[in-house]
Amino acid sequence: MQDKQWTYREFIQTFGQCETLADAILAVEQDAEKEGMVVCEVAINNKSLSEEEEERLKPSPFSDVENFSAKMSRPEDLVAGAKSSVTEYIERLKSASVLAAEKFRTEDLQTAHQMFGDVIEATRCTLELLSNIKKVENQTSEEESKAWDQAEYDFLKLTQEILDAYEKNDLFLVSDLLEYEIPEKLDLWLKG
Repeated sequence: MQDKQWTYREFIQTFGQCETLADAILAVEQDAEKEGMVVCEVAINNKSLSEEEEERLKPSPFSDVENFSAKMSRPEDLVAGAKSSVTEYIERLKSASVLAAEKFRTEDLQTAHQMFGDVIEATRCTLELLSNIKKVENQTSEEESKAWDQAEYDFLKLTQEILDAYEKNDLFLVSDLLEYEIPEKLDLWLKG
């Protein structure tokens, strides 16, 4: 990640006059794009802005800014970071799935039901993130793409099987699927 900082005067010398914060952010984003980078974070007067703060402050006069900084990164570095994070997260998700299965078996049902909901939601989010990473990378062969699509289909099918068993109150099947099938399918994603 690259961090660039400007005083108000330096910013104007580099980018020209900007009326609003929105103009300044756009100028920095366009400059970053020329370098093959994207802006990940903006700070005004040494305060990092959330996306909501950035939107709210965009109409503000740029003349109120004493210093401006931006953190930038190459898209491929962001994807690599996301892949690393999702790999770590999948390992924790596998452990949580096995623990939820154990809670069903030991009849700690209140904890088991809570964990079940958390594991299903986390699994859904993980699948969505993996699909987004695949779209961003878009460098897979036709064979890899078919394997990915099959793994995605199998995972969705497994999730539906777990939900069906849960609705039928077949907690032994839910437990088995959480303990054995979810970790196995998550391992397939890690290998892919």
